[in-house]
Amino acid sequence: MGRQADPGTANSEIFFMRAPARRLDHEYTVWGRVVQGQAAILAVAAGEPPKVPDLMLKARVAADLPAAERPTVRVLDEKGPAFAARLAALKAEKGAAFTICDVDLPVR
Repeated sequence: MGRQADPGTANSEIFFMRAPARRLDHEYTVWGRVVQGQAAILAVAAGEPPKVPDLMLKARVAADLPAAERPTVRVLDEKGPAFAARLAALKAEKGAAFTICDVDLPVR
Protein backbone atom coordinates (compact mmCIF):
# COMPACT_ATOMS: atom_id res chain seq x y z
CA MET A 1 0.00 0.00 0.00
CA GLY A 2 1.25 3.41 -0.85
CA ARG A 3 1.13 6.10 1.83
CA GLN A 4 2.43 9.48 2.90
CA ALA A 5 5.33 9.82 5.37
CA ASP A 6 3.08 8.81 8.29
CA PRO A 7 2.75 4.98 8.34
CA GLY A 8 -0.95 5.29 9.28
CA THR A 9 -1.95 7.07 6.05
CA ALA A 10 -2.25 4.14 3.59
CA ASN A 11 -5.72 3.99 2.09
CA SER A 12 -6.00 3.58 -1.65
CA GLU A 13 -2.67 3.68 -3.50
CA ILE A 14 -1.35 0.26 -4.52
CA PHE A 15 2.15 -0.56 -5.74
CA PHE A 16 2.46 -3.44 -8.19
CA MET A 17 6.13 -4.30 -7.86
CA ARG A 18 7.71 -5.68 -11.02
CA ALA A 19 11.14 -6.08 -9.47
CA PRO A 20 12.65 -6.03 -5.98
CA ALA A 21 12.88 -2.60 -4.35
CA ARG A 22 14.74 -3.15 -1.08
CA ARG A 23 14.29 0.50 -0.10
CA LEU A 24 10.62 -0.31 0.52
CA ASP A 25 11.28 -3.29 2.84
CA HIS A 26 10.10 -2.70 6.41
CA GLU A 27 8.36 0.50 5.24
CA TYR A 28 5.36 -0.81 3.34
CA THR A 29 3.01 -3.75 3.82
CA VAL A 30 3.12 -6.61 1.34
CA TRP A 31 -0.41 -7.95 1.17
CA GLY A 32 -0.56 -10.05 -1.95
CA ARG A 33 1.22 -11.75 -4.80
CA VAL A 34 0.23 -12.29 -8.40
CA VAL A 35 -0.19 -16.00 -9.01
CA GLN A 36 -2.33 -15.67 -12.11
CA GLY A 37 -2.75 -12.74 -14.51
CA GLN A 38 0.80 -11.35 -14.60
CA ALA A 39 0.09 -9.99 -18.09
CA ALA A 40 -2.47 -7.61 -16.56
CA ILE A 41 0.15 -6.29 -14.12
CA LEU A 42 2.66 -5.79 -16.92
CA ALA A 43 0.03 -3.83 -18.89
CA VAL A 44 -0.38 -1.22 -16.12
CA ALA A 45 1.43 2.06 -16.80
CA ALA A 46 4.75 2.25 -14.95
CA GLY A 47 6.45 5.26 -13.41
CA GLU A 48 6.58 7.38 -10.27
CA PRO A 49 4.01 8.64 -11.17
CA PRO A 50 3.27 7.34 -14.68
CA LYS A 51 2.88 10.05 -17.34
CA VAL A 52 -0.61 8.72 -18.11
CA PRO A 53 -1.83 6.77 -15.06
CA ASP A 54 -4.28 3.93 -15.48
CA LEU A 55 -7.57 3.93 -13.59
CA MET A 56 -8.64 0.89 -11.61
CA LEU A 57 -12.32 0.55 -12.39
CA LYS A 58 -12.95 -2.70 -10.57
CA ALA A 59 -11.06 -4.96 -8.17
CA ARG A 60 -12.15 -8.25 -6.66
CA VAL A 61 -10.63 -10.45 -4.03
CA ALA A 62 -10.53 -14.11 -5.06
CA ALA A 63 -12.14 -15.21 -1.79
CA ASP A 64 -15.16 -13.03 -2.61
CA LEU A 65 -15.69 -14.54 -6.07
CA PRO A 66 -18.44 -17.09 -6.60
CA ALA A 67 -16.92 -20.59 -6.35
CA ALA A 68 -17.32 -21.22 -10.08
CA GLU A 69 -15.25 -18.10 -10.93
CA ARG A 70 -12.38 -18.68 -8.49
CA PRO A 71 -9.05 -19.66 -10.01
CA THR A 72 -7.67 -23.02 -8.94
CA VAL A 73 -4.30 -22.38 -7.33
CA ARG A 74 -2.13 -24.67 -5.22
CA VAL A 75 0.43 -23.11 -2.88
CA LEU A 76 3.11 -24.77 -0.77
CA ASP A 77 1.81 -25.38 2.78
CA GLU A 78 3.54 -22.82 5.03
CA LYS A 79 3.19 -25.19 8.00
CA GLY A 80 4.79 -28.17 6.27
CA PRO A 81 8.37 -29.46 6.29
CA ALA A 82 9.09 -28.40 2.67
CA PHE A 83 8.29 -24.78 3.52
CA ALA A 84 10.35 -24.94 6.74
CA ALA A 85 13.35 -26.24 4.78
CA ARG A 86 12.93 -23.57 2.09
CA LEU A 87 12.70 -20.84 4.74
CA ALA A 88 15.76 -22.11 6.64
CA ALA A 89 17.81 -22.19 3.42
CA LEU A 90 16.79 -18.63 2.53
CA LYS A 91 17.62 -17.36 6.02
CA ALA A 92 21.03 -19.05 5.87
CA GLU A 93 21.71 -17.62 2.41
CA LYS A 94 20.58 -14.06 3.17
CA GLY A 95 21.67 -13.80 6.81
CA ALA A 96 20.82 -10.45 8.39
CA ALA A 97 19.57 -9.15 5.02
CA PHE A 98 16.69 -11.70 4.99
CA THR A 99 13.17 -10.28 4.74
CA ILE A 100 9.80 -11.90 4.14
CA CYS A 101 10.01 -10.50 0.60
CA ASP A 102 12.74 -13.07 -0.10
CA VAL A 103 10.21 -15.90 0.27
CA ASP A 104 8.85 -16.90 -3.12
CA LEU A 105 6.41 -19.78 -2.66
CA PRO A 106 5.91 -22.20 -5.52
CA VAL A 107 2.40 -21.93 -6.96
CA ARG A 108 0.67 -23.98 -9.60
